[in-house]
Amino acid sequence: MSSFIIITIISAIGGVRHLSLLEEAEIFLSSVDTTHVFDWHKVLDSISPSIPLPADSIVLSYVGVKRNIAPMVAALTERIKQKQIQVAILCYKRSWKATVGTKAWVIEKLVRKYALSFYDDSLDHLYSAFQVGARTFLVRSGGLSDAEIAKTSVDFSTELIHVPSLIHHLRGQEAGAKKTSLIHRLLYSNAPLLARGFYVTLCGPCGNELQNSCGETINVLDSADDINYIVYENGGEILFHRSYSRKDFQDKAKELIKYL
Repeated sequence: MSSFIIITIISAIGGVRHLSLLEEAEIFLSSVDTTHVFDWHKVLDSISPSIPLPADSIVLSYVGVKRNIAPMVAALTERIKQKQIQVAILCYKRSWKATVGTKAWVIEKLVRKYALSFYDDSLDHLYSAFQVGARTFLVRSGGLSDAEIAKTSVDFSTELIHVPSLIHHLRGQEAGAKKTSLIHRLLYSNAPLLARGFYVTLCGPCGNELQNSCGETINVLDSADDINYIVYENGGEILFHRSYSRKDFQDKAKELIKYL
């Protein structure tokens, strides 16, 4: 992808458009009305396209200048068709400041009089967005480390909202929702699962499950009496079943990865 492109736009009406002129990029961003901005990789791509988001939700993703964006464009186009998001914006530069072409620069153009919430898993994107007025959400299993806090500021680290998993956050106070991030830990700590295209849904015995396009599902069944299981199924047939304790969860997860 050319380094002269400022942003790429994916929308239902215009399809895919690459904007190279600063003025046309600013005009487009001034037309976008949103209060919920989601990163793609490890954030929105971790949940099913069928899970509803606020109606004004958009995706803002950093892709660099050498990445093949075709698969990502196809996935984002499908989410737009399903009305999970209204538009997707791809940017090609990253910085700890809101320089032209970065996520923070885009967010600065999107911020209006009302609050804008930005969900991401990368510290530099979140910190630079915070500096231009966004309400920031760190979407990953662990919060800020001491080293990460030292790189930012007291105000940022105090106001940053830690979300162990996006699905956990979206469920909110939903009746019957089991708030656990174990299924998300399983997803994010094991790259082979990501390669197989698993994402989190609101289904399953535990409320959260991993599922892929082949109909395979993975559930983490977590009970209060410490009788816990990792179950992998395909078409209703149980292919992998292991009990675990809190101490050996990762060991059992590794057994599943080896099986897969």
